[in-house]
Amino acid sequence: DDGGYLVVDPTRLAPCGPDIPNVGAGEVCSPITITISIDLDALKTCPSDLPIAHGNIVCMPVGDAANDYYPVDPADVMPCPDGPPGNLCAEIIVDYEPINPDDVKQCPSALEDVPPGQACVDLRSEISRDELLTILASTDPPAAVIHTIGLGNPDRHDDLRLIAEATGGNYYHCTWEGCLGPD
Repeated sequence: DDGGYLVVDPTRLAPCGPDIPNVGAGEVCSPITITISIDLDALKTCPSDLPIAHGNIVCMPVGDAANDYYPVDPADVMPCPDGPPGNLCAEIIVDYEPINPDDVKQCPSALEDVPPGQACVDLRSEISRDELLTILASTDPPAAVIHTIGLGNPDRHDDLRLIAEATGGNYYHCTWEGCLGPD
């Protein structure tokens, strides 16, 4: 996600699995990945209860927990993009984002560092201020506590203050020197 856009690899879009919530009609899933550091000596056989999709998968323990693992395909282990030579990393899937394939477009030229072959999905909401207040009034959302830091547009301050008030919460306007509020 970059500035309201989700950067996706169109070649990796696939049908969503049954365990992915809130999948709309016609939506497919884009994997959400992170790059982790790999210690080849720490890789071990995955527990039998860990669902593994395919391939020659081993597991990288996460933290100190004995039952948390990242499944890793040894073929995906590569030198880390940053850091000293000899450090190894792997890109792993941590979640899936349901998207409408019709929404996949060329990324705006203003987005920097978009790898070749990638595309974008615009995630910015088109909801109006009145529509948002109607939704908030017709539901029972939790009280919103909203903090802003250096938000320049005064209309945005008003919108956020309305959200906080509509939910019975508090609005704090913050600068680098500290916060003012609740208003």
